[in-house]
Amino acid sequence: MTKRGLSGIENELNDAGATVCFASIIELHEALAHDRMSDAWKKTRSTEPFLRSRSEDKFVTTVPLVSCQGPIFIENENFHQFFKEASNCSYDEMNKSAVPADLLVVSDPKTAHSVGLIIRLPHSPLRDEQKKAFLERYHGEIINFKNVVPHHKYEERPVKFFKSQSKPVEYEVTCGKGSLSAPKRLLEFCRQHGITIGTYLIASIAFINSKMTGDASKELKMDVDYNLRDRFPKKLGKTTVACYIGWPSLKPEAELNETLLQTAQKASRNIKSQIENHEHHMWREIEDLWEEHEEEYQKVSYRNNGITSSINFSNVGRYPFGINYDVSKVRELYCTGHSWGAWFEYCILFQTTDRICITVSHLSTKEHNEAAQNYVEKLIEFTESPQSFAELTLEKYMNE
Repeated sequence: MTKRGLSGIENELNDAGATVCFASIIELHEALAHDRMSDAWKKTRSTEPFLRSRSEDKFVTTVPLVSCQGPIFIENENFHQFFKEASNCSYDEMNKSAVPADLLVVSDPKTAHSVGLIIRLPHSPLRDEQKKAFLERYHGEIINFKNVVPHHKYEERPVKFFKSQSKPVEYEVTCGKGSLSAPKRLLEFCRQHGITIGTYLIASIAFINSKMTGDASKELKMDVDYNLRDRFPKKLGKTTVACYIGWPSLKPEAELNETLLQTAQKASRNIKSQIENHEHHMWREIEDLWEEHEEEYQKVSYRNNGITSSINFSNVGRYPFGINYDVSKVRELYCTGHSWGAWFEYCILFQTTDRICITVSHLSTKEHNEAAQNYVEKLIEFTESPQSFAELTLEKYMNE
C-alpha cells in the first residue's frame, strides 16, 4: 500500500463530493464470458492505480489489488435508464466500498452479443499557484453573470453550488451520436483552419443557444474542462493518483456579424491564453474565492436560478486506445455523474469512438429536457457538416 500527501496538483477526493460515471456500449463477436471480463478488469486495475484509489485522512491511498472486488454483472433491457440510475450513486455511497471505483457489466437478456460497461469513480479537482489576473477576471465574470440558457425557473433551486445541503432532486441524462464519417470530416476541417474540435464545438453551442433563446447577447458563460491525460501521466508517471482535469471559465462572445469559424478561432485564442496562464489549475483558488465572497456570489446565484455558470463543456475526444478488439468493438461512449446538474444548467460532454458521442447531464424538468434534446440534435448537425456552417454568421443562423 502506498500513501501520498497532498501536493500542488492534488486535492483530497472528499473536497468535491462529485463522481464520474463512464459508459460504453460494446458489440461482442461471441457470447459474454464472465471469467474473461473479470480477468480483464483485474489486469486493468493492476496497471491503473487511480482505479484502486481512495481518500483517507487527507491522503490519497492506493488499495492492494487483492482487496478490489470484481465486475458486477447485471441484466437490464434499458441500458440508458440504468446508466442514469448508476450515475446517481453518490460519493458517500461509493466510498463505503473498500475501493470506490467499480465496473458494472449490463447485458440485455434479449441480445446476447451486446453489453454495456459502466465505470464509476470519485473525481478529484486540481490545485496550482495563485494567479492574480485569473482571480480578478473570474470574480468579475461571476459578479456580472447572466443565465442565458433555457431553464426551468425555480423560486429556490433544489441543489446548491458548493453546498452539500441539497433537496432530493431528479437528474436526467440525454445522449446522442453522429455518423461514422463525421469525425474524420470534422478533424480535417479543424486542422485546415487551425482550430481544435473543442473550440469548434464551443462556437457551435454559442450559436445554437442564441437561436434557441433568441438572445444574441454575449453573456453566455461556460466552464470548460481541459483534459490533460496526455501531458501529466507522461510527466509524472502512471502511478500518480489523480484526475487531471482543469476547469476555467470561457465566454464565446459570438457577434451577430461573426461567422461560426471566426467565433471558434476567437475561442481558440482565448483558451491558449488560459493554458499559458495555468488557469486550468485553479480549483483550490476558486474555492478560496467563494469562501471570501460567498454572500456576494450567492446573491448573483439567486438572481440566476441558483447557478453562476450556465454550461459545463468537455471534449474528451478519442481516447488513446483502440476500439476494435478480437472479441468486441466499442460502439459508443458516454459519461455523467452524481450531482453534475447541481452547478450548471447543462453539462455537455463529447467522446469519440468511430463516431461522436454526446452526453448532456441536467435537471429533469420539461424545459431542461427539451433544450438538452435540442442541443444534442443541433450539435450533431454542426459536427456532420462543418464546412456547411463555417461561413454562417450568427445573425443569419438566428433568422433561418
